[in-house]
Amino acid sequence: MKISLLALLLICCSFTARSQNYLPFPDSGAVWVNTGYNVGEFGADLVYSEYFCANGEDTVINALIYTKMESCVNGDYIGAFRDTAGSVYYLPKDSIGERLIYDFSAMPDDTVDFYAEDQVWSDSWYNFTLNDWDTSTIVINGVSRKRIQVFDGAWIEGVGSNVGFLQVPIGNVSNYAGILYCMSHMDTILYGYSASQSGQYVACDFFIGMDELQKKTIEVYPNPVEDQLSFDTESQINAILVSNSEGKSIAVDLTKQGDTYTVTLDFLPAGSYQILIKTDLTLYRASVSKQ
Repeated sequence: MKISLLALLLICCSFTARSQNYLPFPDSGAVWVNTGYNVGEFGADLVYSEYFCANGEDTVINALIYTKMESCVNGDYIGAFRDTAGSVYYLPKDSIGERLIYDFSAMPDDTVDFYAEDQVWSDSWYNFTLNDWDTSTIVINGVSRKRIQVFDGAWIEGVGSNVGFLQVPIGNVSNYAGILYCMSHMDTILYGYSASQSGQYVACDFFIGMDELQKKTIEVYPNPVEDQLSFDTESQINAILVSNSEGKSIAVDLTKQGDTYTVTLDFLPAGSYQILIKTDLTLYRASVSKQ
């Protein structure tokens, strides 16, 4: 069968369009900070914060190579993901089936079926047919990235969803809103806010330099703790993050007297907590029990 020159050119052009330079999903030195809010008449109240870290550790599952995703706070394994030329698949912990969560290879008129966690209702599959107006570009640090409008949010090439790493971009539902507060790669913030600390949560630059995490640089006492937890260090503490066993961050007030810093934890229920401290020299992680 002969193929006309015009048909051959159309095939080549179509292949070229779908094979254009793609910025891969980062698999090391990457941090995503998700936050969720209840939106009321007088503003928004923080409901939760989640911290996802990809540190370049691979794992083989069902003969496929994935990158491990872990909690930045306590190092717990959350799941794993893989990127196949723009289609990003996620395999949650204890799951046997992977899920498409982003598809940056999608073209106009393509119908995309993807999976996302929905903090309001339940985990679900969603689908949409991509139109010309859904696709645009965004320039981040001088680099142009593909942006695909998905419902009330967007997928950003090499970053993820602007409403959170796994959240579906459905916007504000029942006075709820979720955002990707911050995303960084190799110590460079690619999306979100760059404040080191704001309100009740800490941005992803808190975790920049995770390779500097030290096993023992600060004395933390008493442990178990009933009321006040103290930290003795000659370094300047710039930020502190307290999280519960579910990885949710908790707002605390830090005070200083001499070389001793103190946080009050009397309002917390009994249980185990992770403490992450950022000084001017390093990061320090500790586990404490609250009586």
